[in-house]
Amino acid sequence: MMGGGGTVGSNLALAALAHELRTPITTILGYGELIGHAGGGADTVRYAEALLEAARTLDATLNAMLDLIQIERGDLTLADDDVDIARELLAAARLLHGAGAARAIRILTEVEGDLPAVLGDARMLRQVFLNLIGNALKYGASDSSVLLRARRMPDGGLAVTVSDRGAGMRTEDIRRAFIPFDRLGRDTTDAPQGSGIGLPLCKAIAELHGGHVVLRSEIGVGTTATLILPPERMRCPANHLQPTFAFDKQPELCG
Repeated sequence: MMGGGGTVGSNLALAALAHELRTPITTILGYGELIGHAGGGADTVRYAEALLEAARTLDATLNAMLDLIQIERGDLTLADDDVDIARELLAAARLLHGAGAARAIRILTEVEGDLPAVLGDARMLRQVFLNLIGNALKYGASDSSVLLRARRMPDGGLAVTVSDRGAGMRTEDIRRAFIPFDRLGRDTTDAPQGSGIGLPLCKAIAELHGGHVVLRSEIGVGTTATLILPPERMRCPANHLQPTFAFDKQPELCG
């Protein structure tokens, strides 16, 4: 995305456009909330909810675009948080509960006990989980499940995997999935719509943390996305950071 001067100029233009769109989107969100709570009939509430959903989707896309541009320009600095990966993973799953329920997809977890805290940016790591889980719910088969795993690696690092039971991806599709905006302008009539920015942003955030994202897929079986974080990012065990949640072996979160 930052291959030359022309691309740098394009990124600046995109960033300027995103900032210009922020005010009208905020206005739409505000009035959508007012309309939804104005005491109208069921149709009015339904229209307001559709308006809000569209505006929130656009707002999330703009935020992701700005994050990616800032990362590639070297303008984004990581926060030094002690991140409880299990808690952030579960929080992301809960935020996407509705999207899974709408397609009858259960979200399951398999999280090792006593995972270490990770030195990193909690907001950005949660964004990775939201993107990966969101993709699994979007491309996974209806009336199936998505499995979230978090475990230590043999080298002392940490791996978080998100596995769906969807149609799977071809090797060429996996390569293209990490190209920003690659989906725009392509024929996607037989697939869910998207900007093509989610996985490139996951990759960029992972690399900021010294890690990487791996996609493995089998046609007709499904796709597994894995975030791998290096040993250097590991801190003390995180169990003292998560008094609110308890994790069992592969519990069902939603369905």
